[in-house]
This record gives sequence, structure tokens and C-alpha cells, in this order.
Amino acid sequence: MSLSKGSKRLARILKLIPFLQRNSGINLEDTAKFFEISAEQLIADLNLIWMCGLPGYSHLELMDVSYDSGFITIQNAETLNRPMRMTFDEGAALLLAIENLAAIAPAADLQVIATLRKKIAQLLSIEIDHPTVPVIGNPGIMVELLRALEQKDVALEIDYYSATFDETIRRTISPQEILTMNGFGYLAGYVHEEGRKLFCRLDRILSVTRQPSANAIVQVSSPPAAEKPASLVDVRIAERGYWFIQKWRLRGLTYDSQAGEFSGAIEVFNPTWLVRAAMSAGGALEVLAPQDLRLKVSQGAQRTLERYENRVK
Repeated sequence: MSLSKGSKRLARILKLIPFLQRNSGINLEDTAKFFEISAEQLIADLNLIWMCGLPGYSHLELMDVSYDSGFITIQNAETLNRPMRMTFDEGAALLLAIENLAAIAPAADLQVIATLRKKIAQLLSIEIDHPTVPVIGNPGIMVELLRALEQKDVALEIDYYSATFDETIRRTISPQEILTMNGFGYLAGYVHEEGRKLFCRLDRILSVTRQPSANAIVQVSSPPAAEKPASLVDVRIAERGYWFIQKWRLRGLTYDSQAGEFSGAIEVFNPTWLVRAAMSAGGALEVLAPQDLRLKVSQGAQRTLERYENRVK
């Protein structure tokens, strides 16, 4: 990477100051020759050093350079021997910037961002109890995905754990991009046999097998298959289950302050998700209608209770 003229000058001055500290009284010509610059450029650098120093910028904080006699001396430059410490406010600002960067950075840079964040947190003596960068799962799988994306004409057969169905699903996809959402990394790919785009959380991809490139022709002109329409389900959620409403961003619910509960109709695309959601809500979610879904939730709760009782025995 080539440096700009200003960057080269800055690098030279940062070397020049400690050089003059070690060689006080050296003449202008020898110094210019050592740094491979002209005497005029050296004088320009020395004049710039006059403006350098600690905040306050009075004669007590700024560096003092003398070269009138043809020999260079420098004073008040001892602060360069002591590395500056990052203040807590500066570190906090950096951590906030890293949080924002992690959401848009390429997946290949996520590990570097995580390492940087960890070091800054250590300097500030604070503990980080949640991941800064999206969870990306198995490093070996991640490398294989990045290689496939780079080649652009590769089909991948993936084994993917679906939390919705609580089972492993196998799909052959043409990988398109890796993106981040809500603290997790996702692989976006086109599933040809289903004619739609698929998003897989990276930490739930269990295995990746490369397929012949002939399967990787992306049918951009083919319209995606129609999504299964959502069903409207009437539910009642206790006040203590408000966290559940926030997590799934449920809309269309009204709050009854006297009863201390939310009620209304929500969109459900997958009945299996509704059953598992009711289980995770710990009794705070009740399905009112339709009756067949209410029955499925009841049966799911009964099966869970039976498994628990069998284990206890």
C-alpha cells in the first residue's frame, strides 16, 4: 500500500523526534542526509515540530526546537517516551463504533473485529457478556462458504438445523452472500428445486458438501415460489409475557390494563413454530382460535409434560 505525501511526512517526523532526543546537537546537514531529504525540507519539519505537544498548547506543553546555530536541539519531547493511555470515554466511543461496524462488515473481517473489541474491553477493564460480532459457527464451514462465494459458480449441499421444525434439513443451494442480522450471521442462497431464496443461520449449518458446478446456475429469471399464506391466530398473552411480544415483534395486540394481558390476532406461517413458541412462553401464551391449532398446542404441552415425568421417574 502506497503512502500519501502527508503520511510519509508524518512517519518521518515521528522518527525524527526520538532521533533528535538521542543525538542532541547534531548538525542540519548530517540529519538531512540521514533521513534522505533536503535541508529545506528538514527545516520545514522542524518548524512543524514546534506545533506539536500535549493538549493545552502553551509553551509548557509544546515541544521546543532550536537550529539557528546550524546544530539541532530539542526539548520538552519526553512525553513521546510514555505511550498515551486511552480514556474510558474514548474507549467507549470506539466500542460503539465497532458494534456498528460489525453489522455491516464483510464476514471475512468479523474475527478481526472481535479481536479488536476484546482488546479494547481489556484496556478499559470491563467485561463483555454478549457477542459483538455475529455468531458465525464452525470456522471450517465458514472457510468453505467463503471459497464458494468467491468462485461464484458452485452449488453446495448443506445440512441445516431448523429450530422451527426441530430437525436437520438438507438443501442444495447456490450461495449468494453472507450477511448479518440481529447478532447472527446468515448465508443467503437460491434453492432451485423450490424456486426460492433461503436464509440459513451460519451457526446452524452442520455440514457443507460441494456439488458439481452444473447445479449452480442461478435462475434469476425464474420467479420465486409463492410463500405459504399466513394464518390469523387469536391469542392471549399475560403481562409477564411481554418479552415474548418484543422478541417476535408481534403486531395487532391490544393491552387490557384491568386484566393485565394482551389479546388479538397474530400471523402464523408455521403451526409447528406456534406450538414451540407456546412452550417457550412458559404458560404466558394461550391460543384461543382456531380450534385445531389450540388443540395442537395442548397436545404439544401434554407430550412435553409426559417426557418430563418419565425422566423424573
